Amino acid sequence: MTASGFDREAAFSVFEALRPTGDQMLDRGAFATYSLDLVAIAALILSLSRAGEQELEAGPLSFVDALNEVAPRIDIVVQKDRLKPAARHFGVLHMLDRRIHAVQPPQGSSYHPKFALIRYVGPKNRVTWKLWLGSRNLTGGQDREAGLLLVGRVVRARGSRPPSISSSIASMAQELLSPLGWIAGFKDELESVRWNAPKDVKLRSIQWRRAGEWKPFSTALRGATRTVAISPFVDDAGCSVFDGCAQNSLLTTSDAATNLLPRSDVTVLVDRSPTFDVPIPVETSEASTDIDDISEPDPLGIHAKLLLRQKGETNRLWLGSANLTKRGMDGRNAELMAELDVPPEVATALISYVDDAAPFDHEATELEPDVANQRAAERKLDNAIAVIVGAGFELARDSEGITLK
Repeated sequence: MTASGFDREAAFSVFEALRPTGDQMLDRGAFATYSLDLVAIAALILSLSRAGEQELEAGPLSFVDALNEVAPRIDIVVQKDRLKPAARHFGVLHMLDRRIHAVQPPQGSSYHPKFALIRYVGPKNRVTWKLWLGSRNLTGGQDREAGLLLVGRVVRARGSRPPSISSSIASMAQELLSPLGWIAGFKDELESVRWNAPKDVKLRSIQWRRAGEWKPFSTALRGATRTVAISPFVDDAGCSVFDGCAQNSLLTTSDAATNLLPRSDVTVLVDRSPTFDVPIPVETSEASTDIDDISEPDPLGIHAKLLLRQKGETNRLWLGSANLTKRGMDGRNAELMAELDVPPEVATALISYVDDAAPFDHEATELEPDVANQRAAERKLDNAIAVIVGAGFELARDSEGITLK
């Protein structure tokens, strides 16, 4: 998220934001994602290396150098079975498997946070941390996303109490990055970090939840007169965030809106669904690079998860990984969200972006029975696959032969 709003010119590269400055060295980096694309990891590693802005255009040799320089310093935690293999890739991508840690959440939940936590060392061993959190997975795509970048430095003198935000981030890192043994060794340091939000933005809290845990996110603003939300996936339980507010707007997708019960107190608007299988090219384009010939494509869909409440001069925003669903807002998904007070221009830009979307006509878009049955069958199949993927298998040999258990 930047203070410049939601125009195309406000697009912000997460990789660029995480790149070390000229006098810094990337010491450690941890990433959490629901789904994962190996080519996106390649671009991340290149971006964090000396190749810098060249990223995928740097070529195989630069990537090998980046693997040696950066890959040993980063770890990625991803939900099991959500790794998307690349259709076309450099032959060394298999070397990344030691940096990827798959977690199997309890049945009925997902490992759904999306964040990066990176430690840098600068001149005189000065330590800087960066925390990015939002809706973006480590995959390809051009969907609308939302995120927040925090920059922190170690400032606490020994013996003083750690700031509450710092304690919350340190605890969150230990729980959501539990497969990474090195995180525990930095708990005290993380508790001593003073985090800085973007200009004119006040960070109020960090909220998070482990997979399988029932813990509703706190998103109340007593006396709020307006609530605006963006979420590509919604259900009626998640839409309880609108209860008690007179002026409400929800931007979602047609598929998600179709499954909602009509509400007279919520204006529902729709945009395109997010895309999940966009291939990332790894070859340098041979097309013209004349600036006049380059046109940036429109975003393919919405994937941001935002909730804005207004009361007088207060513009309170929640953003992160949680959709407006029961599993996202109450449990049992592992999620991460930030609570912020943002300047009026950010709130105005978000409201304008939502209001410019197409209104949803519930009566004209009833879900066909065959489509509803197909989606129910797909969900049932997904659950069955999750059970198989999470099961433990072993070969047992006895007098009757070999048995798979």
